[in-house]
Amino acid sequence: MSPYMLWAGLLSTTLLASHAWAKADYNGQQRVLNFEKCAAFFPENNPKLVLDNYSQALSPSQLCSDSFAVLYSKRTKTPLVVVEKLNASMVQAKGETSGQAYFADSRIDKGEAAELSDWNGSGMDKGRLGLLSSFGQPNANAQTYALTNVVAQPPRFHKQVWSKVETEVKNYVSVAKGDVYVYTGALFTSIDKMQILGNNRVWVPTHLYKLVYDPQTNNAWAYVVANEADAQIGKPLNYESFMRTARLRLLP
Repeated sequence: MSPYMLWAGLLSTTLLASHAWAKADYNGQQRVLNFEKCAAFFPENNPKLVLDNYSQALSPSQLCSDSFAVLYSKRTKTPLVVVEKLNASMVQAKGETSGQAYFADSRIDKGEAAELSDWNGSGMDKGRLGLLSSFGQPNANAQTYALTNVVAQPPRFHKQVWSKVETEVKNYVSVAKGDVYVYTGALFTSIDKMQILGNNRVWVPTHLYKLVYDPQTNNAWAYVVANEADAQIGKPLNYESFMRTARLRLLP
């Protein structure tokens, strides 16, 4: 090999290494499956308001990440709800760089978690529920690609429907005067008609919701949208309507 080719190879390797995507890291506290260490992401530092909504039959696990909390179900192999505490400066930060790899969350035992192979041949996109809180934070952004933060979404719904809901929430938070709590969750309203993915039997939500709570204005509103390619986004619901529709009581 010529000296030039050797130098070019070394240079190429260096450039690739310098542009490698961040690998998600979980600290010791985040490997303990308990919301105690990320209670600050919840209103009044009280995760119990969320936990009280979910039956132990769903085998829920409490997962903390750098910028969001996930209540994950070992039965559905999906997040049930992701909670983020946002403010204007967070969502105005530079967004993510595309290209990060999805990964199975090592904090959940094999057989109780979704794996990448479950999506093979499904025709479904991987849709992240927690996202906005990770802007400008490489490790937090990498953590959003854990499959414990992902649900299956039809490609058109993912790219053209749910993305509009995300934008609506981001726009609201960008002008908010203080902290805003955002709950993003999956609903399974029709077990008989529900689609199942892969060997790990990952449930596909029938609906997704995003609930926004602004303590500064004591205002809460939500979108509940069918997880379907041709879904339409209706008008936002007030909190009372959301509770009736989703059968969830998440706020203080």
